[in-house]
Amino acid sequence: MVSHPVDLREPRRCVDCNADLVPTGHGPFSLVHEASCPVAMDDRAQRAADFAWLTAHPGEVRDREPSAGEREMIRMLGAPRKVVRSVRVQVSAHHGGRLIIFHQRGRALVATADVPRGGAA
Repeated sequence: MVSHPVDLREPRRCVDCNADLVPTGHGPFSLVHEASCPVAMDDRAQRAADFAWLTAHPGEVRDREPSAGEREMIRMLGAPRKVVRSVRVQVSAHHGGRLIIFHQRGRALVATADVPRGGAA
């Protein structure tokens, strides 16, 4: 059995910009990274790629590997390392935004949606 080093990162804080998970009235948590944070840049790139794919494949669901930012979010929610490594993401269009479902072997773990400003999921 291979030993793994202890994960010393704080479970609910971004290691790059110190963003915290904070409870909201719209869902369990909100996480807003600084604009220059590598996680935020990765999330913006993944969002653009998802919208490009969803536009090219209307009505379909995209199944993909999570971005580094999405993996960080799952880690910050307290998922074990084994789950973080094996999670997949399903993305579908939802009211002009994205519905994102994180799953492991087809079993949904958590879902989130991003919708245009002023909308609600």
